Amino acid sequence: MPDLAGLPDLLEAHVRAHLTPPRARHQPLAQVHAEALALLSGLFTQARVALPAGYMTQPRFRAAYLLYFVPTGAATVLHVLQRSGVLAGLRGRPLRVLDLGSGPLTATLALALATDGPLDVTAVDAARQSMEDGQAILQQLRADSKVRLIDGNLRDGKTLHKLAGQYDVILASHVLNEWPNQTNRPAEQWLERLLADHLAPGGVVVLVEPATRQGSHKLIDVREHLVAASPLTIVSPCMGTMPCPLAENTRDWCHAEQPWERPRLVTLLDEAIGHRRATLKFSHLVLADRPPEPENRQLFRVIGGPMTAGETFRRYLCGVDGRRVAVAERHDAQRVWPELVNAWRGDALTVPGAAAEMRRGKGSEPGWVPQKPRPVAVAPERGRPPVARKPPRR
Repeated sequence: MPDLAGLPDLLEAHVRAHLTPPRARHQPLAQVHAEALALLSGLFTQARVALPAGYMTQPRFRAAYLLYFVPTGAATVLHVLQRSGVLAGLRGRPLRVLDLGSGPLTATLALALATDGPLDVTAVDAARQSMEDGQAILQQLRADSKVRLIDGNLRDGKTLHKLAGQYDVILASHVLNEWPNQTNRPAEQWLERLLADHLAPGGVVVLVEPATRQGSHKLIDVREHLVAASPLTIVSPCMGTMPCPLAENTRDWCHAEQPWERPRLVTLLDEAIGHRRATLKFSHLVLADRPPEPENRQLFRVIGGPMTAGETFRRYLCGVDGRRVAVAERHDAQRVWPELVNAWRGDALTVPGAAAEMRRGKGSEPGWVPQKPRPVAVAPERGRPPVARKPPRR
């Protein structure tokens, strides 16, 4: 579970000192900034086109963002860093970091919590005042950090021409989701060129997007393009480099839901605006300039919630061979797959079993069953599938 350490306290102190009206500095921050947060949250989730121009230059919106969206965003990126396994190669050494669409350096703050070497950060965003908020907080969190701020739109070639050299870590949180679909330079081509020019040998790329159909499929498009066009290895969430099984399936999407401990002020703000951000929900893609790990056909990413139908337990997984549905008798699932039964969506775990074709409607789908399964509704390789019998009433 991600640990934000002293970050929430630093955010609160900055907001109280610099972004709260003097007459209200002794009032509870949740009370002072809840109205702006409710408005900002509504604009984010319902009609981003209605966001006022330069909204992140307004102190009330900057304050609400720092108090609520920075802790949740930093916790999300920290979780991705920790669970993807890329931190082993990042700790204990100086890192050149590029934070694209950085806002108040949310993703960089997460990296600062996860690593211990000096950070030399280049942040790019159209809202300089928001970046300055993040710069002030980062330098309190990590006094050994250096920060260079670049103002500008990421889609403007002149902005990226200001980048200097190569970077060990490239971060982009909630950037691709906002990329216009109608553009002369699709996001995947833009990112391919950027990584070719600016990712250092052995470097790591961390992309995080909302847990929405659109956000997930934008990452899938990027994934498919980079697998074909670059030598980078997919580290997470995928277990192999085969075509994504959801690339042509717009009905489903790949996202995670993970536990976290909400900071006190996030809890108070949730209560004030009628939300409950009790879990972290996100889509992500981590790539690295390194050889792929050996394939393990027992290792899966959990990509669906637990389902029960009658006496059958089912859960969707994704592994080296693509998407499979794990199926076991309901009363036996806890014994044969205890970790899978209790897993969070997005967990990676070993699921002992064997491949099988499972019945689905009038057809079948790739399945995964315990090594010595009790009878389940398995479709034979040929011929008409057997008629499933209803379980007896109890």
